[in-house]
Amino acid sequence: MVSYRGIGIANFFRQYIPTKRHLFGMKNFVLTDVKTNYTYLWDVYTGGAYQFDRAVGIGHSAVINLLRNAGLLEKGHVVYVDNFYSSPELLRSLHRANTGACGKVRQNRRGMPPQLKTLKLKPTGPMLAVSFRDTGVVSVLSIEYDTTVIAKRARCKGPNVFRTVRKPLCVEDYNIYMGGVDRADQLCTYYEYGHRSVKWYHRFYHHVKEVALVNAFIVYQECGNPLNAVDFRKKVVEGLLQRGRSRDVQVPSLDMAVVSERLVGRHFLGQNSASKPDCKVCSSRKRTSDGKNGRKQTSFFCPDKPALCPTTCFELYHTKMVCKQ
Repeated sequence: MVSYRGIGIANFFRQYIPTKRHLFGMKNFVLTDVKTNYTYLWDVYTGGAYQFDRAVGIGHSAVINLLRNAGLLEKGHVVYVDNFYSSPELLRSLHRANTGACGKVRQNRRGMPPQLKTLKLKPTGPMLAVSFRDTGVVSVLSIEYDTTVIAKRARCKGPNVFRTVRKPLCVEDYNIYMGGVDRADQLCTYYEYGHRSVKWYHRFYHHVKEVALVNAFIVYQECGNPLNAVDFRKKVVEGLLQRGRSRDVQVPSLDMAVVSERLVGRHFLGQNSASKPDCKVCSSRKRTSDGKNGRKQTSFFCPDKPALCPTTCFELYHTKMVCKQ
């Protein structure tokens, strides 16, 4: 979810999700690695313009499209999804594509067995439907796990600090591996660009930049490098600045006869009170760093030559090959 509360062309795909940290924003379908939190791919939900298979729904189409575009189908991977995406039809499609899946599911989802509500279950086919009750009821669909149950220590109130809970293995692994997207978002918020903007592409650009930096840092650490996130970002900034300083100055192609006459000839400063054109050396139509207009006008000129300010610019124009500031 990319935070965005502005108006304009992006208003038609701006979403309101009360369960998110940012209530308003641009919703993304994200595919991440569960161990490293590396972001493989994401797909922006654009509201009514979003293309999906209406026979299976948005969640089903988003998962299949992300895996297909990332080239991860038919590789034997296991996908963990939350209850927005998971459905029996999605798991059947992934099973046919030689891809495992496990995800929390809503009990009223189309195709779910009604026995989940009464906890009277019977195994059918390659798909496992489990409903686990502890402090609440959690329903899970899986084509990767069986009915294995493990004993897990859990905190409790009272004189006994811990108690033993019999928990399905699929529920335990779902809790371990499901947080990849949330952890990737968390890494992007540590040093995010905090300035607000009403232009949606500004917000989206800075989000893409943060994802790229986080992914680069993850790859950097996987290669065995010891830098932390702060020092890594400092190195990136220093590298970008050094690259800008080392760039060769582009000398414009000039007629050497004109250049020689400009640099070695005799020149006298004149003045034209009828007009004030832009100075050839110091004038610019771009605004300066403090927001002021960089345009400089002058009535002084070298006869039959462009307008020049009478002090520094006149000297630079007749002594330097590249005189534009």
